[in-house]
Amino acid sequence: MSSSRCPQCGHVSPFAAESCIICGAELTQANQQYSSGHGASHTDDSPPFASVNTFDFGAVFTDTIKVFSKNIWLITKLVFVLFAPLEIFKAVTFGSRDLDLNNPQFEVQTTVGLLVMSLIAQALIAPSVIFALNKVIRTGVAPTLHESYRWGLSRLPKFCLSAVMMWILIAVGTILCIVPGIIAAAGLAAVYPVATLENYGPVATLQRSWDLTEGNRLMIFLLGLVIAILCGIAAFPIQAVTAALVLNETRIWPLEVVAAIAINILNEVTTVLALVTFLHLLSAKKAWQTNDQ
Repeated sequence: MSSSRCPQCGHVSPFAAESCIICGAELTQANQQYSSGHGASHTDDSPPFASVNTFDFGAVFTDTIKVFSKNIWLITKLVFVLFAPLEIFKAVTFGSRDLDLNNPQFEVQTTVGLLVMSLIAQALIAPSVIFALNKVIRTGVAPTLHESYRWGLSRLPKFCLSAVMMWILIAVGTILCIVPGIIAAAGLAAVYPVATLENYGPVATLQRSWDLTEGNRLMIFLLGLVIAILCGIAAFPIQAVTAALVLNETRIWPLEVVAAIAINILNEVTTVLALVTFLHLLSAKKAWQTNDQ
């Protein structure tokens, strides 16, 4: 069966498709690069992890660790380019305590500026990492940093709106009663990859995630909890060293920068979990639809 590979996200669509079912990019004859059995691991429109018939805790957990560890260098490069200048500036600026006494107004402005820069970096890194890893998973070829950031920027407004709406719903649910907050967090676990890879508006993105996670929300919550605990354990030695230096009033800004970047890289495990969860949900849904026919 002949197929077409999307020039933007790398997803393989059926030969007759006019646009990519993942990102919506137009497909042309020039993109119909191969047919079954030649030069690619995917030869139809099946999602990754196509052998998955159900959403399985162990499979998602294992695939999350595998995807993160196998692509650690790609993730590191994506994080480093965005966060290294920010962390260096932060460490050098606030390492000089003279700012507190001599120019407090300047320090307030600097703090606000750093906060804005940090929010932008945090908003851009998730869609960039999701796009890059999705392309690696589907095609085996890593995109360039420029390509990943360009895709992240193109989805940034929708991504930010979807993320803000998601966190507001989770916060409201948590404030009213913890359980609704947990349910909202699990039900909206696929918002980041949906906002990055599919063509839905912010409200439809939340609905899409809610529909995909139906029937698997408890397992998704447990997965997130386990990953969060493991990340906390892995980050503890780094945070302990940094805290010890602060308590001893010792400032070694290069070490602070390295520690901050390491934490930022480790935080992307949750982004990888969101992507792998999304792809497993797609596979399980496709298998269910096939069996139901």
